[in-house]
This record gives sequence, C-alpha cells and structure tokens, in this order.
Amino acid sequence: QLDSTQTRAKTLAGLGGKEGTVVLAEKQTSGRGRLNREWHSADGGLWFSILLRPAIQPSQVPQLPLIFSIAVADALEKTGAVTCKLKWPNDVWLAPKKPKSKFKKVCGILSEMSAESDKVNWLVTGIGINVNNKIPPALRKQAISLHEALGHKANRSELLVNLLERMEKTYEDFLKNGFNSLRKTYLHRSLLTGKRVTVTELTRTYTGIAESIAPDGSLLIRDKTHKLRAVLAGDITLSSSPLPVRRRGETGDDQGGGENQNPSNISHPPNTPAPNTPR
Repeated sequence: QLDSTQTRAKTLAGLGGKEGTVVLAEKQTSGRGRLNREWHSADGGLWFSILLRPAIQPSQVPQLPLIFSIAVADALEKTGAVTCKLKWPNDVWLAPKKPKSKFKKVCGILSEMSAESDKVNWLVTGIGINVNNKIPPALRKQAISLHEALGHKANRSELLVNLLERMEKTYEDFLKNGFNSLRKTYLHRSLLTGKRVTVTELTRTYTGIAESIAPDGSLLIRDKTHKLRAVLAGDITLSSSPLPVRRRGETGDDQGGGENQNPSNISHPPNTPAPNTPR
C-alpha cells in the first residue's frame, strides 16, 4: 500500500532512478488523477507508475498518453470478450461484447514531467485500471471494471506483464518513428471521431464535430462555421455518454468519464513551463 505510486515514482526520478522503473501498489490512499482530483484506488485494481527519460522535445510529451492508451486497450482485449475505445487524450473505455452494451471508462492515464525548454529530464506516467476492484456507487454510470465486463475475475499479474511488454514495444516505436507511426492505430480505436462534442477552453466554449487526430496529437474539431480547429488543451464533452457498443470498422462517438475529459493532462513541477498546456 502506498499513498501514491505517482508521488513515489517522481521522488525516485529526482534521485536519479533508472528509466523503466515501475512503482506498483495494491492500494493507494491518496491516488489522484489530473488536477489533483481524487482517484479511487481500492484493492483489486491495477495502479502503477513508470519512470521514463525520453530523448524528445517537451512539446511531444502530450503524445505519450495517446500511445500508451493503445497498449492498454490491446492488453485489456487480450483478457477476453471485451472491446476497447480510446477517449482523447488519456482515457480507455471498455464494453463487453454483448448486445446493447455500453462503453464506460476503465482506465485513466496521467503524465507528469520535469523539463527544460528543449529537453525532458524525466517523465512519470501513471496508469490506473479498474480490474477486480469495486466501483463506487457514484461512478457506476460512467465507470466499469474488467471483472464486471468479463463476468469473472481477471488475472492481474498476467495483465500487468502483457501490458508492460506492449508499452515497451509502443514506446520504442514512438522514439524511433514518432507519433505519426501510431496515429492510424489510435484513430481506428477513437471514441470521438465523427461525434459532436463541446470544447471549453480558457476564454471560450464552442461545439463541433471531432474529425481526426493531427500528426502532433491534437484533436481536430470542425466547428459550426466549418473552420477546422486543433485542440491542444480544454474540456471535451460528448453530446451523450455512455455510448452504445460499435464494432470494429464503425466510428464511435474519470474513473468517471466527465472529470478527465480535459486534454490538459500534463502537469509540471514548479518553475517548469508546460508546453502547449495552459496552467
């Protein structure tokens, strides 16, 4: 049991911890998502953080939750009869492969970094997956566990090993070829493509259709004036949620879905600027 795997991993990063260090907890007493919002981390879930030292520009860091969500979706689908979709920029939604099933949030990803203007010193990515843990009653309309979707308990050890292997492969691909090499895979799983969304930024709110993901990882929205806007940071809400299951080939529109729909999911230590992310 830890207060927060994210806090512990950041401490290790500051002490010179090696890339690939994983901090895992059976339970977190102070688990958190973006903006320090509470993350319920009871027994039975999969709660871990991984320390990375990527040789990339700080402006590329927001792409990492996107690529790791692909790895999470692949690993979850390997466990059984479930389907996963990706909610830009840092959520994985899941539904059983059953008629009239609903997609609900199963996983959230949080990345925090220490960076200078032209380099990343370290990056800690925290991943929380509802596996066999009980979902709090207040979140059951928006969140789901893998246990609930499968109808039986999942093997967390096997899931973790499979997920870390997929994360490593995806990370290496990203470092070698960039985000664009994984962009089509992300779009194939996108929950938002073709759906009407509301975008709330610091000084304005507008609606539009989510059309695609740009090569830099931003969300492309066609507004009511037919102007294509690239969303780097803001609150994204769907016209309706949760969504009916759509199978492969079809377009799909914290722990609860609402609180982590903000793509500003990269937070930074004091005095470290956040590229493309308003404070």
